[in-house]
Amino acid sequence: TLSIQNMHNIQEKERAALLAKNEQLRADLLRAISHDLRTPLTVLTGHLQLVLKTGLTEEQKQRVETALHKAGRMNALIGAFYELSLLDTDQTAPVKEWINFSNMLLDFLTENAPLLESRDILPEISLPPCSVFLETDRGMMERILQNLLSNAVRYCDGIIKISLAEGENGRAVFCVENNLAAGCIVDTERMFERFYTGDPSRHGAGTGLGLAVVRGLAEKLGGEAAAGREGEMVWVRVVV
Repeated sequence: TLSIQNMHNIQEKERAALLAKNEQLRADLLRAISHDLRTPLTVLTGHLQLVLKTGLTEEQKQRVETALHKAGRMNALIGAFYELSLLDTDQTAPVKEWINFSNMLLDFLTENAPLLESRDILPEISLPPCSVFLETDRGMMERILQNLLSNAVRYCDGIIKISLAEGENGRAVFCVENNLAAGCIVDTERMFERFYTGDPSRHGAGTGLGLAVVRGLAEKLGGEAAAGREGEMVWVRVVV
């Protein structure tokens, strides 16, 4: 006969398995919905762009541009949902390789120079004298960099500081700092929460999912992410 403790252990294992199955089903459903929404949204965006090139009145043009802006926001939200669905499953195990992270960071900043210039931002960049090499997943690191920069550009008032340093045990410490634009209210204790945004009106382009993805990817890589504030500067630090 089974003891009470053994019966309890069996029930706990069955409960854990059921929860894992439900989480997998939820993630699969979210991923499927995200995929199904992308196609009609892409078609809609394409037609709106064509309409914008026709002979519209100024008022009509403004209405189409508003619709395009909303479609772009929805596309960003769908993309973030898709990323979160992947983070919630074990299907996205890192595929690691040795990369020169210093070079990767410089290439990334060069590619995003137009974005920074459009906001009149000249970032302060601090790199160690020697290249930093990491054994990591290139795609995940690129996504971390993109989300961190997008978040900083969205909420800054012209000042962004980017630093890279060698950490302990062969790790790298990457940090992005920015000052806050007028009207932004940031609670650093909540910055990694899903759907949290520093835009009180929630009318901006942000989904509030970027930093949640950053933390999730950092943890999948065996690292961590933290945030804080010093005076007018807000910082997000990733150790990988």
